[in-house]
Amino acid sequence: MKLKVIAAGLLAAASVQAGATVLEFTTPFVLPLDYGDNVAGPAAGYGEGPGWTPHVSLDFLPAFPYAPYTVWSSGYASLSYALGHNNFNVPGEIVFNPAAGYAVRLHGFDMATWGGGSYPTDIRIWDAEGSRDAPNLFSFNAVLAPSTVYHPLASMLAGKGPVHLYINNLGSTGLDNLSFSEAPTAPVPLPAAAWLLGSGLMTLWLRTRSGSRIAA
Repeated sequence: MKLKVIAAGLLAAASVQAGATVLEFTTPFVLPLDYGDNVAGPAAGYGEGPGWTPHVSLDFLPAFPYAPYTVWSSGYASLSYALGHNNFNVPGEIVFNPAAGYAVRLHGFDMATWGGGSYPTDIRIWDAEGSRDAPNLFSFNAVLAPSTVYHPLASMLAGKGPVHLYINNLGSTGLDNLSFSEAPTAPVPLPAAAWLLGSGLMTLWLRTRSGSRIAA
């Protein structure tokens, strides 16, 4: 499903939703591997939104040989901080891993190009039912305008299983205010055959018990 990318001029506000954790990348150092894992409350080094995601962990897949990721304090339009790489045209992929019984909801993120330049940007998002070659949740491929902050997602994306966010040139374009939440998955209902079998066994048990009392 392709969604229209909406330019927001020099505005850098993220689309923060109630109950969402927001990674603001406010520490201009090398990104720790456990950044954004099981966020259950305030943590040093980054800010959160009005909710927490203790049942979600993140994997920042390395883009050899330019891993790990880096947080930049300037250079991406009006974004105060942004996630990127030390080199241009280096892909980046973030995987949101929900615990059993939970699902990931991706609310949004901000993007801008480096130093006011124009760079081709390929964004792909998929879950357990898609792949990088066939992203089933979101896809976008265009040249981003210089000195412009974009909010690519126009609405929340609900994933099944791990959710992957892939950007072909994370470094030429920076990412900020990554907002996501978790939701408990509904229990799987028993099929009708199971209910009928259970009902039949209960009826048989009641009749057997009733017969035993009469015989006594």
